[in-house]
Amino acid sequence: MKFNPILAFIALAFAGLVFYGFFVFQTSLLLSLFASISFALYMISVFAVSYNDASRNTVLLKSSSAVLALLMLFINVLFAVFKASIPIIVIENSVSILVWLALLYAFGQKKL
Repeated sequence: MKFNPILAFIALAFAGLVFYGFFVFQTSLLLSLFASISFALYMISVFAVSYNDASRNTVLLKSSSAVLALLMLFINVLFAVFKASIPIIVIENSVSILVWLALLYAFGQKKL
């Protein structure tokens, strides 16, 4: 795997904007944190992570991370609008991150 720290910083800046957006929207601090942390993980993998030996794996990683980032952002906005409870927010964001980590591991194991 190859990691680009400059692009990771840019991804973290996007996550900071997501945190600020949720914070200004008067949501709970926990929702703001979970939304920004999960968005940061996904955006770092979209921008700053790539596989050295398999370009198809890199495309799979970037596309699945981008889809998950947009999906999680949309779901977290729905949570903010409908004032979801904290356990639902924690479980949903944690499960999505674990699924993403499983995909990351699977893409790293296969040479497509």
